[in-house]
Amino acid sequence: MTNTNINWKTFGMIALIIFSISFSSKTFNVKADPESDLSGYKIAIYNNLVSDTYLDSRIALQNMFLWMNANVENITASEIQNGKLSEFDLFVMPGRSDSTSYYELEELGVNNLLKYIREGGAYFGICGGASFAARSDVNIFSGAMQPVPGESILAHMVEMRINTESKAPNLSNMNETFSILFWGSTYFIPEDNNQINTIAVYSNCNESGMITYRFGLGSVFLSSPHGEFEENSDRDGTDAFDINNDPDSEWELMLKVSQWLVSASKDKIIFIWTASFGGGAIVAAFLTVFIIKKRKSTITKS
Repeated sequence: MTNTNINWKTFGMIALIIFSISFSSKTFNVKADPESDLSGYKIAIYNNLVSDTYLDSRIALQNMFLWMNANVENITASEIQNGKLSEFDLFVMPGRSDSTSYYELEELGVNNLLKYIREGGAYFGICGGASFAARSDVNIFSGAMQPVPGESILAHMVEMRINTESKAPNLSNMNETFSILFWGSTYFIPEDNNQINTIAVYSNCNESGMITYRFGLGSVFLSSPHGEFEENSDRDGTDAFDINNDPDSEWELMLKVSQWLVSASKDKIIFIWTASFGGGAIVAAFLTVFIIKKRKSTITKS
């Protein structure tokens, strides 16, 4: 009988392990599409505790996402540096100093954030959270942000128009205009306009103040004006800017955007899982066929 060095049990175990890992490694990330709210989704809102003096935006955002029935937690710079972002479906950067955020996160935290989004996470940036994304040393957004012509930098209400032709998310059933808090806000000039979906433009200049787009396998929403504050309601948990009169609410729009963010990233995760499962199955099948053929060859020779 011809001697063979092939250990059939070892080959079988390798095939089984590859198949099992590829089948199971991503399945825990797959969630149902959000239908009416964000039930079952985990939201991380940046809060660096000691140095965070921009409380009102974070408080309003926390109450807004609780209104969406999401599971909401605060996350610190050190937790981001230690990889905690992977536990969440959506990361929120509130209105705060973008330079402070960068100083706190340091290069490690920024790199972990970029990795999180590229690998299927979602980023929601408001005001300074949008400016942070546009920093050249962060580069979640590639392009520039410019002052809105004719608007004071002081806090006041402005009118915006919704892009009812938007598909990311679908906004065809939304009211065409709404009032929103403007506080030194800007508009976006992307390097590649074809990759950007406009959510809303300033009525006075037709420039984009809210945008969505894909980033690697993840998704991003940036808004320079503040859609988290409810100036005519206490449900945002803060009396900031209540001196302003806002006849409508932006929370329904924020919900639609947030649903798209987690769904868009989930779609990519399902794709990764499918590809991983398919790739593993192919490798396992190839090894199995190889083993069978080699065993038949050995038996024949013996």
